[in-house]
Amino acid sequence: MFASWKGLCFSSLIDLTFVRFLDYNLDMTAMGLVRERVANLPERAFIRVADVPTAIQGKNTGAKEQAFSRLAKAGQIARIAKGLYWKAPKSRFGVVPPPRLEAALAIAADRAPGPSGPTAAAYLGLTTQIPAVQELAVIGRESTKFGGTVFRERVNPKRDGLNPAEIAVLEIARDRLRYCETGRNQTVARLRDLAERGAINLGQIKKAAAGEHRIVQDFVALIA
Repeated sequence: MFASWKGLCFSSLIDLTFVRFLDYNLDMTAMGLVRERVANLPERAFIRVADVPTAIQGKNTGAKEQAFSRLAKAGQIARIAKGLYWKAPKSRFGVVPPPRLEAALAIAADRAPGPSGPTAAAYLGLTTQIPAVQELAVIGRESTKFGGTVFRERVNPKRDGLNPAEIAVLEIARDRLRYCETGRNQTVARLRDLAERGAINLGQIKKAAAGEHRIVQDFVALIA
């Protein structure tokens, strides 16, 4: 019986050692994947934990998140929000944070985000005023909190697929050009110029405007 007990303890010890070995290798595999993905990114790029493939059949998600956390503590990346990091350029003053608007757009990337209110006019170059608070329009309710940013709820699913500048066009029309320093004719000319340069697609904006208020549809028809 004593021999059997010793054999059982030895077997348990081997099992525990093997589990620890697997855990260690999962951690190292995840760290390797995350480190490689970060190294291949250019500076001033965002990266999500979900963007890095899980190494072994989805069993090391925690190890992957831990790898991101370790790189952030080492100053190689900066945490912006849950699951979202930023590869910052280095300076003698430390890590350079991302522009607030870019960070907010990245946080709400799955909600068709785009500048709203005064932020939309500034984004399109229609005002020289720099808003103290960034405003973003997103589809559906956005509960994410981000300093200095206000998220505005929108219900038009046709916005999905538009870039931030195209969303901004819908937003300035929604506000009846209230925040644009340029006159109506100059605003139309500016937007057509942006279209010619490929910054916005008027056809796509017109399709999305079908789900907006009539005032937006009329303005888009004018420029498109």
